[in-house]
Amino acid sequence: MRRVHLVIIAVILLIILTVIALALNVFVFGQIKDISLVGARDVYVSSEKISLYITFGSSADTMSGYSYRIKDDIMYIKIKHVIVGIVNKPNVEIIGDFSTLQKIVLEDNDGKQKVIWEK
Repeated sequence: MRRVHLVIIAVILLIILTVIALALNVFVFGQIKDISLVGARDVYVSSEKISLYITFGSSADTMSGYSYRIKDDIMYIKIKHVIVGIVNKPNVEIIGDFSTLQKIVLEDNDGKQKVIWEK
């Protein structure tokens, strides 16, 4: 009987931890947003700085962060979003040497891309 109680408690704890992990992913850390629902405006590019304002197809989305990489003078930016969360300004500002940059592309995890700036 004691083993049955321990198994039940272990299963309940596992369910609780799974729900917490999913909630953190959706509401705190965010996921990479489908690029068809993301846009950019006020794109400014200089040799030392890039800034842009991210727009979403839904007013419920909030930007939770971004990541970028540069390959062959093309910058690829991935936008992370949360459905409900602390309202962050959807501004991206990156400082660096961008004198040879030719293009900026928004991308998602499915390989879809959207060019938002080209030299």
